[in-house]
Amino acid sequence: LMQKASDWFAAQLEHSSNADVLGYLDQRGLGAEARTMFRIGYAPADGQAIRKYLQAEGFTDAQMLEVALIKNSAKGGQPYAFFRDRVMFPVSDKRGRVVAFGGRILPAHMRPPA
Repeated sequence: LMQKASDWFAAQLEHSSNADVLGYLDQRGLGAEARTMFRIGYAPADGQAIRKYLQAEGFTDAQMLEVALIKNSAKGGQPYAFFRDRVMFPVSDKRGRVVAFGGRILPAHMRPPA
């Protein structure tokens, strides 16, 4: 589950609609080699995108909740992505397995209006 999520985040970063995020990382000195080495990705603002992807891959909401990729809505709606509109950094164990994620918020000028 976590590896699938990591791969998906990495693919989102390379998507043409996220060229501004890629440019931001390049400006910060995180070129293609560093992005590949550290498996850097991007969590889009759509709170349902990763959930839908992982459901299509056969994972359940319960599994995604257990690893904190999604969280339950306090308003009674659908569970939604914990990380949204963030540069994603997978955290690996000694064997290289993804066990967690860190997310960095983008600068204010790159975020959608609140």
